[in-house]
Amino acid sequence: MPDRLLSTFIHVSDTHIGELDPRTGDAALGHDVLMRWKKDRHFYGFLGHTHVALSQFAEFYRRLRDSEGARLIHTGDVTRWGGAAQFALAKRYFEKRLPTPEGDVGLDDPHALELAIPGNHDHWPGTGWVLGRSTSALRRMFRPLPVPPKRFTLAGGRSLLFAGIDSDADVWPWSPTRALARGAFLSQLRALGRN
Repeated sequence: MPDRLLSTFIHVSDTHIGELDPRTGDAALGHDVLMRWKKDRHFYGFLGHTHVALSQFAEFYRRLRDSEGARLIHTGDVTRWGGAAQFALAKRYFEKRLPTPEGDVGLDDPHALELAIPGNHDHWPGTGWVLGRSTSALRRMFRPLPVPPKRFTLAGGRSLLFAGIDSDADVWPWSPTRALARGAFLSQLRALGRN
């Protein structure tokens, strides 16, 4: 008996989209931020996207969307550090196409962020620092959380249930918890339990 496809979901997180470098299409970094974050190599992935990664992911997504009807699930850190311009670029990349020096790149899917939730970087104040209040762009990017359970019908009469929470919902913007990337979300679980 051949394999039967029930449904395809692509899970991605930590895209860390930042402002574009006009020469490369990678995330641009100011000198002060670059020096602060490059002191330790383990921070490299926090520095923002690369054009190559965005291009390869877009091609992979389009191929599975066209061949299998794939849906995207993005579980946090859409942006590098929560800046309004970063949210705008991310939205354009996922829902449309983003012009870069190497050519336009993007998922071109108006529904790409329907199953997205924010991550700790998305809660940052948009300045390159970890501590501080998040920008209003965070609330504009993501629908109200928690996301009530949503059922997807699969082949063969099966179904799959998704729900979404904000794992930083109960983190005070200036707490050591934020600096250590430790989430707190009891209020989200309680609210989700009432749905």
